[in-house]
Amino acid sequence: MKGKKGRRKNKGFRVKQQYWNYKKVISRIIRVAQENRVYCVYVNPAWTSCKCPSCGHIAAGNRIDEVFLCLTCRYKCDADEAGATEILRRTYGYLMSLESINPKGVK
Repeated sequence: MKGKKGRRKNKGFRVKQQYWNYKKVISRIIRVAQENRVYCVYVNPAWTSCKCPSCGHIAAGNRIDEVFLCLTCRYKCDADEAGATEILRRTYGYLMSLESINPKGVK
């Protein structure tokens, strides 16, 4: 909107605003989880939607828009489903590593 003073924000402002909102949302999730005695786990989201849930093959070519098709085993599903499955698998792996350190369970 040209001519409207104060209406246009530059890219630096938008980047800072986006980062601030993300931090605020994450801190709120952690606080609510702690209040409700829910264990919160951070999982690195890198390559989650490019890793095959069936054979474990990782390639950028596995994901074409919203469709996941493994180049190795030809497994096909929704790309978001493949990513969510990998995040769940990583979360279970992390929790099982804590279980082996503390056999009585996570506290």
